[in-house]
Amino acid sequence: MQLVFFSYLTYFYAVLLWFQVCEEHFLPSDFVRTTTYTDAKTGKVIEVPLQHVRIKPNAIPSVFPNCPSYLSRPQTSTREAPDEKRARQEAASLQKAIQLSKEAKEDDEKRTNISSFADLLQALPSFKTSGTWTIIKKESEVFFLDLTLQHAPAVRSSVTVSADLCVRVFFGETRINSLAGVTVPARLHDLRELSTVLQSVEQLRHDSSTDPSQEATRCLTLVSTLLEELSSEDQPHDWQEWQLEVLKFLKSQVDLVLSNATRYPPELLVFASLVFTISPHAYRFLRSSMKVKLPHPDTIRRLCSSYQMSPAKEQQDSCVSVICQVGL
Repeated sequence: MQLVFFSYLTYFYAVLLWFQVCEEHFLPSDFVRTTTYTDAKTGKVIEVPLQHVRIKPNAIPSVFPNCPSYLSRPQTSTREAPDEKRARQEAASLQKAIQLSKEAKEDDEKRTNISSFADLLQALPSFKTSGTWTIIKKESEVFFLDLTLQHAPAVRSSVTVSADLCVRVFFGETRINSLAGVTVPARLHDLRELSTVLQSVEQLRHDSSTDPSQEATRCLTLVSTLLEELSSEDQPHDWQEWQLEVLKFLKSQVDLVLSNATRYPPELLVFASLVFTISPHAYRFLRSSMKVKLPHPDTIRRLCSSYQMSPAKEQQDSCVSVICQVGL
């Protein structure tokens, strides 16, 4: 009897060892054939097929075609889990919002895009500006004028757009290329760029009128910008090299007045080191006169000790050129 029991046990073990499930005995809803991933940033649901089809954990064989009907389970629609439904709805809402945002952006770009001077003239009637600006349209140019009417009418600042969509900004009769971190576009492509420039000019004028120190800062910034343009080698002029060096020196002095940090340009450090090593008394006198902003003598001593400078060496042009290349 014991031998028969063990023989049956061995048989059932062998059957279980080689037992395979037939997919025809399961409903289609009992299989997991794909997996999904939801991008939290875009709400896009990515669905990819699985390499191996899996059976759901609670699925059991329930389809037996040649057996009595009570052995088979009828196919019913499975209810979506609450968490899955919530995640699906949130992803769909996010994706819809992103799509609406993209469409709104495209419509806004189409409305504000400028490709020709005719487009600018056509968009001007609906272009909104503050009451500061007086708009004058000409055949080949558009003027945005900030007028002062205290005594005789005068133009405090202006923004012009020419027929080739070149944008220029003026304070009085002086042209500037940057405004408090806002670069004036070389060519207008979008009305929002023009609006940003107008707001920057207006804000700069408002700050200057309410705070005298801001007015002084604006004037010095304008002087620095003009000196930089004048000393640029790209500007057409007949000035000699020494004249350009004087302009660069003046710009460095204006920048030192504007900035609180005592960071000196390399050329000024070289000049100060040469004067100090040749005549410390003359350097102290020049610095104490407060006519020129120069580094402290202790700073010069540290520089001299670092590069082993002496009056004999500094009088050589080769030494000066080497120091300039080092970039103190």
